[in-house]
Amino acid sequence: MLRAVLDFLAMLPGVVSFRQNTGALPVGKRFVRFGVKGMPDVLGSVPWCYSLSVPAFRCPSKHGFHGSRAMALEIKRPGGERSPAQLAMAATLEAAGWLYACVESLEQVQEALGR
Repeated sequence: MLRAVLDFLAMLPGVVSFRQNTGALPVGKRFVRFGVKGMPDVLGSVPWCYSLSVPAFRCPSKHGFHGSRAMALEIKRPGGERSPAQLAMAATLEAAGWLYACVESLEQVQEALGR
């Protein structure tokens, strides 16, 4: 699913996305942690129509300022639940104005991006 999402996003004009790994790896006798706990699986930006507050894919070019909006996607298997850290991160990102979605299918990704 993650590969399908990244491949789909790579086909969209103006979208920048990348996989955000988090976790820890053993290095010698210790563990090295990386990433931020609760960070979504995919980060990036999408073209955005600020005058209509919709993805630019759905905005006629005559309307207002087009820029980009930060995007975060948490990808779950069907029925998967987010951890408390993921829920807290979702709230933080949404409060900061990010486009955030927790998705279980490519169709949900398309829906979140207004495609």
